[in-house]
Amino acid sequence: MRRLAPFLLVVLAAGCGGSTAIARNQPLDKQLDLAIERYYAKDAAEAAPVLLDVYQKLADGDLKKDTAEYYLAGALADLGYVQAAVELYFEIVASRRAPDLVAQSLDIIADLARRGVVDERRLIDDVLFGNQYGDLPTDTSDFVRFYQALGELRRGFGEWGERWLDELGQSRRFFGYRARYALAVHQLSQGNGPGAEVVLRALLEDKNTPGSVRNDVRLALAREHYGKKEYKEAFALYAAIDTPLTARDVVLLEKAWTELLSHDEQAALGLLVGLGAPVYKRLFAPERALIRAMAFVNLCQYRAAHLDVLDFRRRYGESLRRIKEREPLDDDPVLARTVLRRDDLVPSRRYRDRLRDEKARLDHEMKDEALRRYVSGIYEAKLTRAEAEVGRQLEGALGSQAEELLRIEEQMSILDYELGLGLFRTVAEARGVSDVEAEAANLIRVPGKAAFKFEGEYWSDELSDYVIVVEDRCVR
Repeated sequence: MRRLAPFLLVVLAAGCGGSTAIARNQPLDKQLDLAIERYYAKDAAEAAPVLLDVYQKLADGDLKKDTAEYYLAGALADLGYVQAAVELYFEIVASRRAPDLVAQSLDIIADLARRGVVDERRLIDDVLFGNQYGDLPTDTSDFVRFYQALGELRRGFGEWGERWLDELGQSRRFFGYRARYALAVHQLSQGNGPGAEVVLRALLEDKNTPGSVRNDVRLALAREHYGKKEYKEAFALYAAIDTPLTARDVVLLEKAWTELLSHDEQAALGLLVGLGAPVYKRLFAPERALIRAMAFVNLCQYRAAHLDVLDFRRRYGESLRRIKEREPLDDDPVLARTVLRRDDLVPSRRYRDRLRDEKARLDHEMKDEALRRYVSGIYEAKLTRAEAEVGRQLEGALGSQAEELLRIEEQMSILDYELGLGLFRTVAEARGVSDVEAEAANLIRVPGKAAFKFEGEYWSDELSDYVIVVEDRCVR
C-alpha cells in the first residue's frame, strides 16, 4: 500500500532507523518527522506511540494532525490492528481536510475492501454516501463510484444508482465488471429478467471478466434457469462455478434439487452424500432430508423414504418443539450453531469477529499504555455497535430458519402420510432408524470409475460427482 508524506519538514533517509526512543521534549513537528522516519524504517511499534501523542496534541485545524493520523493508521495496520486503522482512514476521508491524504486513504481502503476486511455497510453509510471526491486515481475513483451507486440503490434512489452503475459499467476495469453485474442483479430484483440475462450472458462470454465476478454471474444465471425449470442449463452453470470447497455447500444443494426435478434421482442422492462431508458439517439444510425422501419415493423405495422421515424427526425434533412452544432459539443446539453461517449474516459476523480477535491481542502485545488505551477505546466503541448489529440480524435469521424448518416438516409429514396410505405396509417391521446410505443405497460410483461401497471416506475432488447406485422399483 502507498505511504506518502506531503507535510514532512525533513527529507527521509531511506533505510535509516534504529531502536533509540524518540525524545518527547522536541517540538511536535520534529517528533512527527522522526516518527514518520521510524515508520518507513519498519519500526511501527516505536513510531505509533509518538504519532498518537502528536496527533492528540496538535490543534484540530492543523493539517499536520491529519498527517499524524494517516501514519498512525499505517503503523497500526502494520502491527496487525487493521480494524482500528480502518477507522482512522475513515475519519480522514470523512473530514476531507487534506485532499492528498483523502485520496491516499481511499486508495488503501479500496485495497482492504478487495481483501474483504472492510465493513462495506459502514463504508457506504458513514463515509462515502453523499460526498464528492475529486482528483482520485482511476481505480480508486471507480471504487468510490461503485459503492456510492450501491448506496443510492439501498436508499431507494434507483434512477441515480442505475445511472452511475451504467456509466461505470462502460469501462473494462475491475469495478466496471462489478458494476455491470450489480446492475443485472438490480434488474432481477425489479422483475426485468430478460434484460438482466442479456447483461449476465455478456459478462459470461467476455474473456476478461474477473473470476470472482464470473462465478457470481454463473450462480445468478443458474438460479434464473432453475426458476424457469430449465434444469439441464441450471446444472451446467452450477457445475462450472469455481469456488473454494467450503463455499460450495449451497451450490451442491441447488444442484441436488436440479437433479431431482430433472428425474435423475441417483445423481441427486449422490450430491447429498457429498454434502455429508465433514467440511459441510455446519450446514443447516433440513431440505436435504426432503430431497432424499422424495428421491426414494420417485424410485418406489418406500421403506428408505420412511426411514428418512424418521431420521428428520430425530435430528430436528427438539428444535421443532422449541419453535412450536415459542421458546427462545438463541441457544438451540441446532439452529443457533448454524445460523451465523448464513450469507446475510456473514459480513456482519466476520467484522465483529475481526474486532474481537484484534482487541484480544492488545493487552499482551501492546506495551505502550497510552496507545493501548486509545486503540482499546476504538475497539470497544465499534464492538458495541457490531454486537448490536449481529444480535439484531441473528434474531431475524433465527426466525427465518425456524420458518424454513417448519415448512420442511410439513412437507415431510405430507410425504409420510402418503406413504402410510398404502404405498408402504411393512413399516412396523423396520429395524429402526439408520443412515439411508447404509440402509438402502450403500453403493457409490464416480463417473468413469467402478462402483464401490461407501464407507464415509470423502475425496474433495469427487464431492459433486457421486452417484448412488439404487434400484428403481417402480413399474414404468
